[in-house]
Amino acid sequence: MTGRSPGSIPPPLPPSPRSPTKEAPTGGAVPRSAASA
Repeated sequence: MTGRSPGSIPPPLPPSPRSPTKEAPTGGAVPRSAASA
């Protein structure tokens, strides 16, 4: 098990600038709205 199983959830990757994730402060308006609300 190297963490790359077909039909499985991908491993927790670090917040990349190319991948707007929930943990990315500058990912989009989603995290900002959640913080504001």
